[in-house]
Amino acid sequence: MPDLKTVFEKEYGLKDVENIAQSLLQSFPDSKIWTFTGELGSGKTTLIRSLCGHLRYNEDVSSPTFAIVNEYASADVTIYHMDLYRIKNEDELLQLGFEDYLYSGHFCFIEWPQIAQSFFDEIAIHLFLEAPEENKRQIRACVPASS
Repeated sequence: MPDLKTVFEKEYGLKDVENIAQSLLQSFPDSKIWTFTGELGSGKTTLIRSLCGHLRYNEDVSSPTFAIVNEYASADVTIYHMDLYRIKNEDELLQLGFEDYLYSGHFCFIEWPQIAQSFFDEIAIHLFLEAPEENKRQIRACVPASS
């Protein structure tokens, strides 16, 4: 993974997820590849659901844990929502067509991205989420230090 610099940091309540999603999209209007790192229950899928809504995709958004990739498409946007938790190595990513998704020009929201770090280089927004308390979340958005 490239060296990262933090460009957005916030603690928020669960009722504030919509505002956080809107702030992130406004902060990174040209970014299509977003990674989401955090423990189970830290709010990754909830935040992705809100981001999708702000991008005008208003149908069901769920974790693609078993499917690995969910595609959400509307008249306005195509979003690839990936969960790489069960991916064991980069060969599996290549078989999945991971690079095709990344370079499609569409949004890619990637949960559990650690196995794919070598693919991101200078192109991703990296979000780190924590749940220090039941109704509190912390988010840190990072970009490559050379950006």
